[in-house]
This record gives sequence, structure tokens and C-alpha cells, in this order.
Amino acid sequence: MGFGFVVARFGLFLQELQAADHASSAQSYGLSLWFGTVLIAAGVATRQLCF
Repeated sequence: MGFGFVVARFGLFLQELQAADHASSAQSYGLSLWFGTVLIAAGVATRQLCF
């Protein structure tokens, strides 16, 4: 679950770096958000199955 949070927030971090560099084209971080959400859900499901 923790790794899912890291992946989901990494895209946001990259977007903030682009904004700090005044990049003209801001790209979406949607893929890392969805991948991170899937990892979080998998962690929750695994925890529920183990206990």
C-alpha cells in the first residue's frame, strides 16, 4: 500500500517540478495516479485475505 502511495504521488511531484521550471506544456500524471491506486487496492485486498 505504501508503494502505491509513492507511485501515485510521484506523478504529482513531476508536475510540480515542471511548474517550477515554467514549462509551457504541463503533462498529466494520470497514469501514475491510476497505477498507484491499483497498488493500494491490491495491498488492501491482500491484507483482507491474510487476516
